[in-house]
Amino acid sequence: MQKITENLHVGTIEDYEAVASDDSWHCVIAAKEPMHRKALGYTGRACDKNHPEYLYAERGNAFICNLIDVDDVRYIGKAIIDKAVQYAVSFVLNDYEVLVCCNKGESRSPVVAMLVLKALNYFGDISFEVAEEEFKELYPKYNPRKGMRDFAVAHWDEY
Repeated sequence: MQKITENLHVGTIEDYEAVASDDSWHCVIAAKEPMHRKALGYTGRACDKNHPEYLYAERGNAFICNLIDVDDVRYIGKAIIDKAVQYAVSFVLNDYEVLVCCNKGESRSPVVAMLVLKALNYFGDISFEVAEEEFKELYPKYNPRKGMRDFAVAHWDEY
C-alpha cells in the first residue's frame, strides 16, 4: 500500500485484507475477481445482470466494484467508476483513511485514485496527460491497461 495524499492510499487486495476490520478505513475494491464474486456469491462466469448489485456492492467499510481490467473501454462502466469516486471522495473529505485497491495495484485502482484526486481538485484544470505525469511521481506503480486509461482520458473533465 502506498499513501498518495492525506487520507488516500492505493494498493492491492492484500492491503485491503490488512485494513478490512479497521473502522477508520474505507476501501474501494476495483476488482470483480475475487471480491465482487465473493460478496455476491455467484459461481458462473458472471453475475446476473438483473441483480441489484450487479455493478457494485457495499459491505461494511468496502465498496466493491464489478470491474475488470481490459483493453476495450466499452467494458469499463461509467456508473461503476462514478460511484467509486463519489464513495472515496466522501470518506476522504470526512477524514477517513481511504484505500483504493485492485488485484495488482497497477491499473484499476490507480486510475480510480487519480480520478478521486481530480474530483478533489488536486489537479486543478490541467490536462489528463500532465496530471498523469504528476500522478506517476506520486505512484510509480501506475501502469494502466488501455481500457482504464482510455476511460480516464474520455471522462477527465467530468470529475
